[in-house]
Amino acid sequence: MKDLTQYIVESSLVDLDVDAIKTFLIKRFRSRTWEECIDKQKFGDCDKICRMIAQRFPKMFDGMYDCQIEYSDIAVKKLNDIGDHGSMFGNHYVLTRKGNIYDFAKGANSISGIYVMTGDEDMKDKYTIKYSKDEYKCITCKLRRFLNIKW
Repeated sequence: MKDLTQYIVESSLVDLDVDAIKTFLIKRFRSRTWEECIDKQKFGDCDKICRMIAQRFPKMFDGMYDCQIEYSDIAVKKLNDIGDHGSMFGNHYVLTRKGNIYDFAKGANSISGIYVMTGDEDMKDKYTIKYSKDEYKCITCKLRRFLNIKW
C-alpha cells in the first residue's frame, strides 16, 4: 500500500514545490546553500537550468519562455562602475505556472556577480524565485502581455 507522500508525488495534481526544486539544484551544483547555488550558476545557462527543472519536475510548470530583458538601472550603473559598457539588454529563460513567472536561474542572469535585473542595491533579489515589481519592469517582450503583467 502507498503512503500519502508517494501518492501525492505520483498524482497528476502536483503542486509547486519550490523547496524540492531548490534542493535538487543545490545538489546538482554541489552547493551547501541556495545562495551558493545561485552564485555558482554560469552566465547564459538559464536555458539549461530551466530544462533540467522541467525534466525533473515535468508536471510542476505550464511552460518555459525566453523573455527579452533590459538591464535595470542599478545593474547598468554597477556594470559601468567595473568598466563594462557593453549592451545592456539580453534574453533570459524562465518557467511559468498559472500565469506566474518562476526564476530559479537568476545566477545565470548575472555578469561578474551583478544580477542584471536587480531592483535592489544589495542585489538580494538575486536569491528569490519570484520577481519583484522592479524586476518585472525589465521584461520588454510580449510575455508581459501573455501573463498579464502590470507595470
